[in-house]
Amino acid sequence: MNTHDIEAFVAVIDTGSISAAAAQLNLTQPAITRRIQNLEQALGTSLLDRAGKPLKPTGAGREAYQLGRRVLRSVGDLVAGVAPDGTPTGELRLGITPNVGDVALAGPIDEVRASFPRLSLRITSSWSPTLIRLILAGSLDAAAVMVMQETEIPAPLQATPLGKLELAVVASRQLGLSRRADLKAVSAHPWIVNQEGCGTRAGIAALFAAAGLPFQVAVEAQGTELKLSLAARGIGLAIVPPWTIDRSADRDELTVLRVAGLPEAIHGWIVHLPMLGKLALPVERFRAAFAENLEALVKARLAGGARRKTG
Repeated sequence: MNTHDIEAFVAVIDTGSISAAAAQLNLTQPAITRRIQNLEQALGTSLLDRAGKPLKPTGAGREAYQLGRRVLRSVGDLVAGVAPDGTPTGELRLGITPNVGDVALAGPIDEVRASFPRLSLRITSSWSPTLIRLILAGSLDAAAVMVMQETEIPAPLQATPLGKLELAVVASRQLGLSRRADLKAVSAHPWIVNQEGCGTRAGIAALFAAAGLPFQVAVEAQGTELKLSLAARGIGLAIVPPWTIDRSADRDELTVLRVAGLPEAIHGWIVHLPMLGKLALPVERFRAAFAENLEALVKARLAGGARRKTG
């Protein structure tokens, strides 16, 4: 068994076809086929389900893919470790949730790219439960996830705190709702929420269910400004980060509510499998920059609130 065979197999799974893998590795299709056959012979099992397209791994192939990526990464770490500069190279596959895209893209990703120019970044945006599954499957190296406080990060993932993402409930001023409310009061109104799969949506819906109250969905919408616009028109209540309200064109049409029983923040974590190797430093750089961004947003919001009070 050699690493070239493993590299060919991983490329086929990543691209979905032998032809695409051949183009990626600058090889002929027969060469890719021979390498995969060599790997299957060495392992004594079939790794690809060749009945359909795109090519998909068998059960043994899925396990071989995860382990194979780790082998290739270890080889890359070995090469980088003896290189004169020892800098990380290859690919860093990062996941972020859509609701923190602004936080992640406004500095942390640029900082990683500037600090590690020989490292290419592949960014995947999805909800936290999906990102966690992708890391466990070996499809991502690390992800910035936002979860409810009581949510547990599954083993064997390692998690390092990022900080808190504050949340605020907003409603149209036309509804005349009290700024202080409880779950029962707001359960009478529909909500503007993220699509199915969002862990925060599922966690909040569970809080209403535990209280024996309905959680009505008016609109599924992605994008904070869209949610604020819909809420300002009285279509439903929405949960958004507080700093987005001050920036919104609809801020004068909105009332910010404090709802007893709903979380005022969700918790951020950088999660990854153990043994990141040479990717540990870029992941830590991303985590630190991300946490600084979150902290700066909180300070800016508090400073803005203080200026409005004194004004």
